[in-house]
Amino acid sequence: MIKYILKRLGLSIIILLGVSLIIYFLVRLMPTDYLENKFSSQLREGTMTQEKLDEFRKKYGLYMPEAYLDLTLASALSDSVEFTEFRADTKVKWYDELEAGIRDYAEFYAGTYACDEDNLFLELTSKDGKYQYRVVDKTDVANYVTLVSGIYSADVNG
Repeated sequence: MIKYILKRLGLSIIILLGVSLIIYFLVRLMPTDYLENKFSSQLREGTMTQEKLDEFRKKYGLYMPEAYLDLTLASALSDSVEFTEFRADTKVKWYDELEAGIRDYAEFYAGTYACDEDNLFLELTSKDGKYQYRVVDKTDVANYVTLVSGIYSADVNG
């Protein structure tokens, strides 16, 4: 009798483990995640933006960028030419829209780029056909310092 009970317990543990693995992989294979399912109606209605959804994902540790966009900027802050690299997350669908002609290159590059050194950020904004950039030092959170600013343009080569 004890042999029968142990055999049944062993089989039940194997079955539970197998079912758990199947459910785990099915959830991982879904094309959306929990937050996207939860806020899908708000995204369709326009009461929530994709950027806000990405902020939720970052908050809960679910965010994984589709790609990175690296920009190298020749420094206008000193007499000798130095290059600083900035990096930002980007969406593959935005690049698809770029190739389809829905977005232009300057709008595609717009966003905030982080730098590995000195709390420097590159902000590219596009409003009403005007494309502006500024390099900001965010060392002092209460008082951001704009180090350099101007107008930018972009084409196929960046």
